[in-house]
Amino acid sequence: MTTQIVRHESKYDAVSIDIQAVHTVMAINYAIDPARAPEIYRTIGMGYETGIIAPAASEVLKATTAVHPANDILQQRAKIKADVQDGITHWLSKYGILVREVSIKDIRFDADFEKAVERKQIAQQLAQQKRYEVEQAQQDAAPWSPENAARVKRRGLTRKGKRRHCGFVERRKLSITPAWRSHCRRC
Repeated sequence: MTTQIVRHESKYDAVSIDIQAVHTVMAINYAIDPARAPEIYRTIGMGYETGIIAPAASEVLKATTAVHPANDILQQRAKIKADVQDGITHWLSKYGILVREVSIKDIRFDADFEKAVERKQIAQQLAQQKRYEVEQAQQDAAPWSPENAARVKRRGLTRKGKRRHCGFVERRKLSITPAWRSHCRRC
């Protein structure tokens, strides 16, 4: 039995408050309290890692992730790590095991949930792009004024709402579809 710092690393599964599976890899750096080493050997034996540390880590992680929605777990990773470390430190101190550091190395969700999050992000980006395109079309359609003269000039518009393409002047079509933004057919 060593009193040096030892690393325990394992995979753990938990559930978020919205019942999404959370899969983590967690590493715990710990040491046996030298003053309590004989007591640990007598009462627990050499299997303290599998008998005490692994169940404590699993239980504390489950209790901590169970109060967070899945969307917030990655954003609040530092807070969750601190809560898990505090919980494990408190739990293991009863047994004479000193926790030096807890690291949550990897957080994953079920593949279906990850795909749903990805689809949501893509939909939000597309909606944002469409809002931008509509806003630009509305600005381009605005009447001529000194305030938007510089913007219109930068975008290549003439005073009468015409767009210059490759030396040709074409009449703009006011539409929210990207077709009016395409290059002229003479290019």
